[in-house]
Amino acid sequence: MGQAASHALVAAADLQPPLAMGVSGLETELGESPQHIKMLGSTRFMKTILCKQPHEGQLVLHVFMRPVSMTFDVTQQIATLRGLYSLLGSAKHVLSHVRIISDDRAVYILRQYLHNNLYDRISTRPFLSQTEKRWMAYQMLVALRETHGRGVCHGDIKAENIVVTSWNLAYLADFAPFKPTYLPADDPAEFNFYFDSAGRQCCCIAPERFYDPGSTIAQLLAAPKGNGGSTSGLLALQPSMDIFSVGCVIAELFLDGNPLFSLSRLLQYRSKQGDRPVATMTDSLVSGIADKEMAALVQHMVQLDPEARLSAGEYLDRWAGIFPRAPLAAYMDKESPDARMQALHAEISSEAVVSDSMCEITASVACAN
Repeated sequence: MGQAASHALVAAADLQPPLAMGVSGLETELGESPQHIKMLGSTRFMKTILCKQPHEGQLVLHVFMRPVSMTFDVTQQIATLRGLYSLLGSAKHVLSHVRIISDDRAVYILRQYLHNNLYDRISTRPFLSQTEKRWMAYQMLVALRETHGRGVCHGDIKAENIVVTSWNLAYLADFAPFKPTYLPADDPAEFNFYFDSAGRQCCCIAPERFYDPGSTIAQLLAAPKGNGGSTSGLLALQPSMDIFSVGCVIAELFLDGNPLFSLSRLLQYRSKQGDRPVATMTDSLVSGIADKEMAALVQHMVQLDPEARLSAGEYLDRWAGIFPRAPLAAYMDKESPDARMQALHAEISSEAVVSDSMCEITASVACAN
């Protein structure tokens, strides 16, 4: 879903009429219709619009149009999404302040707009240094530790769904519990519909989320609904699925925007399970990552066996020595530049030893807009 499907890829979408989907529910809830600024993305599944509210500033509006030709009850999905965001309210690296509005024509999801997503930030000057990339990876793992610690899984982690401030503070955004957990391995249409909003054929979906005809997952999905909760747990998102996805995003970060997997490559990777040692397969995947310590982290996170992957907290502990330490002032995103500078000066002055990496991150915070 993402804040943007990459600015370059959706430029043509600006030609579409502003908020032309019908906004009666929004007007009732907000008091007035949001002012359209530009389209950020448009797919058959969801429209994404940058808009403006007088007292709230710029917002991202996701619009899901209810199918006209059928009765489509989204009450349960809306309740799940609201409950999910309420659990995440205190998480530091999650964009959790989300408003969900529904009427008889559409479901609207509003959240704060940040200038960049990670995919665009990778290719924006000044380019990220190795230290800044490691800090981004650290923040993604912290975000996962926060969400999984609250019993929440994301379901669609990709570079477009990591949003970034001007001083490289990263947030996990646009949780997707309403998207399917499992996808048919023999038909790419469902993946393209739900997960390839940017149209760039990047796949960060864990391999165990794809199923073959006749498999146990296929049989569970085909079973009649209404049998209670006997199968719901078996078909639920798992933290290990998010771990794989974040591993793909970290790899993309250190590969300067080149995805680790396309859909076809991921399915090939999945089908080779048992044909040759897992280490041999993952070695070839991360061979292009120059930072060998980060390559080892990615290699462990994208293992085929979900049981072999660690939790986000365990990765933060095991690889603690490679992540830079950020000054506390980096998190003063609501404060003025002067207040941040004063906090930075006080914090650095109190340090007995200041590492080069901390100095580099401090500089990016001090120079932020």
